[in-house]
Amino acid sequence: MTFSVEPLFAYDAETQLVTILSRDYTVRQVIRMVIVIFGYLLLRPLLLRMANKVQQKEHERQDRLAKEEAERELKEGKKINDEGEELIDEDVGTTGWGAGARRRVKAEEMKRKEAAEREAAEGDDGEDKELEGLLED
Repeated sequence: MTFSVEPLFAYDAETQLVTILSRDYTVRQVIRMVIVIFGYLLLRPLLLRMANKVQQKEHERQDRLAKEEAERELKEGKKINDEGEELIDEDVGTTGWGAGARRRVKAEEMKRKEAAEREAAEGDDGEDKELEGLLED
């Protein structure tokens, strides 16, 4: 013995469509339906354009506020990148966490730069001596 379980609220599109179309509509109901459908089709693009303009104005306002905030931060001495994060600037005199580490890194960079310049200067002299030695032979 098999049982078929049908849902309590089944949706059958074909039956629903036949039910809707088989009703007796008055001329007034048909005209009302046509007006509603064509009104929607005519007004929808206008409403979308209006919503687009409102949204665009809101974006412009947010951009303007972000620019004003960035200018204000810059005037206060803070530098911010594109994501709105504060950049660390040693020239401003920030003395927060890691200031000593930043100084050490900067000193190491200066030492490396000076060493690279010295090697470049010595390398030029060494190459000149090698070329002179080859030319003399």
